[in-house]
Amino acid sequence: MLLRSAPPHRVVRSVSPGHASAPSHAGHSQVLAEKPTEYAGFNIRMAADVDMTPTITNWVPILSSAVTLLFAATVVRRYVRGRKLHVAFWGIGLTMYGIGVLCEALYVLLGWNPLLFRLWYLFGAILTAAWLGQGTVYLLAPRRVAHTLAVMLVIGSVFGAVRVFSATLDPTLLIGGELSGRAIVTPGVRVLTPFFNVSGLVALAGGAAYSSWVFWRRGIMPHRVIGNILIALGALAPGLGGLFSRLGLSGYLYLGELLGAVLMYAGFLRSTRDASAEQVATDPGEPSTVTATKVRPSED
Repeated sequence: MLLRSAPPHRVVRSVSPGHASAPSHAGHSQVLAEKPTEYAGFNIRMAADVDMTPTITNWVPILSSAVTLLFAATVVRRYVRGRKLHVAFWGIGLTMYGIGVLCEALYVLLGWNPLLFRLWYLFGAILTAAWLGQGTVYLLAPRRVAHTLAVMLVIGSVFGAVRVFSATLDPTLLIGGELSGRAIVTPGVRVLTPFFNVSGLVALAGGAAYSSWVFWRRGIMPHRVIGNILIALGALAPGLGGLFSRLGLSGYLYLGELLGAVLMYAGFLRSTRDASAEQVATDPGEPSTVTATKVRPSED
């Protein structure tokens, strides 16, 4: 059975210096003010309170945030033990993932807030996949290449933050009770997402699929074959949900994010179990991954 969010009943307020008009409870949203308004130092076209119809799908982000933040904490603890760069980027990427889905959960509970939306779009929609993918780049690529790409990622992330936090927002463009980039009306902001997401997805899902194939081909570590397959599928799930969202099918984005978090966490736990018993290299307590020519230590 497919779950779909019911269209929200919106209460739209006109914001002007010194006062706000009474809310309108019409069946459809009414835009009572068209001029951009300053909100907490940033431009916003409208200020809208969204009273969303409670559905199962609307509460999915709450569960997603719990799973993702637990996953991030697990990876950060591993970084503290080993101090490996690729684990650091994975930990940062998962923390961004957690912030994104937490903002979705707060949106479900509290309604529209421009700061929450900007944090969601920056961390959830733009940066997460790229930072997770950069962790895989550090794991599999030559160090000089990884360093170069990391510098480019940091510069691009700063640029993206400036663009997102200076954009004009129109929350009346949101549909189906779900956060969406449609609320950004400033040109040139939404075009950033494919550059970050495609590169990050290729690195994360591609790296996991490649490692799984090499383990399978060599007939070693079957639990890491399964674990990397789960990670690759988990990396694909949010993008698939986002595709459905762009096609106007609300609810699938949140479900895709939850499925992605669960699959990647399960794959991580599967890949790292019994690491000390099967360690190939000299780094005790850590699992291994396969490069093109050898097996080397990592913290998958």
